Amino acid sequence: MDAVAAGLIAAAASFLLNKAMIRMFGNIALTTVIPIFEEGFKSLIPVLMGTSILLSHITFGIAESVYEVFTSSGKRAGLGAMVSFLSHCFLGILTVILINTTKSLMLSIIGAAFLHILWNRMVAGVYTR
Repeated sequence: MDAVAAGLIAAAASFLLNKAMIRMFGNIALTTVIPIFEEGFKSLIPVLMGTSILLSHITFGIAESVYEVFTSSGKRAGLGAMVSFLSHCFLGILTVILINTTKSLMLSIIGAAFLHILWNRMVAGVYTR
């Protein structure tokens, strides 16, 4: 249950920070700072709470999927929700693998954030010059 709480706290913190970052920097925030903060929240909060990083990521993915369904319209809402959920699950698995491999929480967050940035560039089609 603590992992669910950690994931929900990470989702709420990310939601608030994401709104502020997009307001301040526009869509470029999607491919720069937002993934870094999201990966940090999804991993640091469960560590501080002594619970599962993977389950925190999964909970975060569910929360983002629900948000996607309620804020998107048409047929794309379901697809967006599914992709959001699966991508956050994958990032959680990657984070755990990186922690087990490197023995470093920070390196695992950086690795997951890097992949998250690349993913957001591809999915959102936001390319900066």
